[in-house]
Amino acid sequence: MKGLLFAFTFMAAIAAGAVLIIGFIFSESAPQEAAAAGLAIAIVAIPYCGARSIQLISDSNAAKAQSVATLVELQEIKEVLKQQSTASSAVAERSIPPSHQERRKAQPGAQLHPMVSQYIKDHQDT
Repeated sequence: MKGLLFAFTFMAAIAAGAVLIIGFIFSESAPQEAAAAGLAIAIVAIPYCGARSIQLISDSNAAKAQSVATLVELQEIKEVLKQQSTASSAVAERSIPPSHQERRKAQPGAQLHPMVSQYIKDHQDT
C-alpha cells in the first residue's frame, strides 16, 4: 500500500514538473508563472502528504504492537524472576545451620557493623 502511494507521488512529481515547465513557457506575466508554480506544488504536495500520513499511521500501529509484545515478555521475565527469588530464598534459609538461624533471630543485626547495629537499636522504638 505504502509503495503504491509513493509511486503515485513520484508520478505526481513528474506531472508537476511538466506543469511547471509548460506554465513557464506559455505564461505572459509573473502572476501566471506564480500560478503555474503554485499548481505544480499542489500537484506534488497533496499526494506526498497523504502517503506520509498513511506511512506514519501504519508505523505507529506497528510500534504499538511491538510495545505490547515487549510488555508481555517483561511480565513473563518478572514471573520467572519472582519464582527464582522465592526458590533461592528458601534454599538460603535451609543452608544456614540451625544454630546460626537461632542466633540471627535472637540478635538481629549481629552481623552488621557496630555503628549500624547501634543505629537500629536506637531507632527501633520509633
